[in-house]
Amino acid sequence: MCETLSKVVPNRAIDANELYSVLCSSMRDCANTCFPTKRKRRHLKPFWTKELTELHAHTRSSRAAWCSAGRPRGAQHKEYREYKAVKAHFRRAMRRCGEQFMTELDH
Repeated sequence: MCETLSKVVPNRAIDANELYSVLCSSMRDCANTCFPTKRKRRHLKPFWTKELTELHAHTRSSRAAWCSAGRPRGAQHKEYREYKAVKAHFRRAMRRCGEQFMTELDH
């Protein structure tokens, strides 16, 4: 990291914002090279289908809308009702796909 900083920051006076920016980008680069990245593990949910992918994306967008509305609670709020309904639909579909996969394995 010191080598990176010495290349980016020559022997001159710099302001605090510039130094902060250089330090943050240097630490981010080091973290990206040193720490493993998250990746999908297909063996954990072998029953996963394209339908579940689409439902999961819809669930995520519904949750984002609920969060951007201030995460209101209660059935009187449209975002809350929609998020809970979409989430329940996704969970039912995932349970159904898992059960169907296990049935196919047994036969």
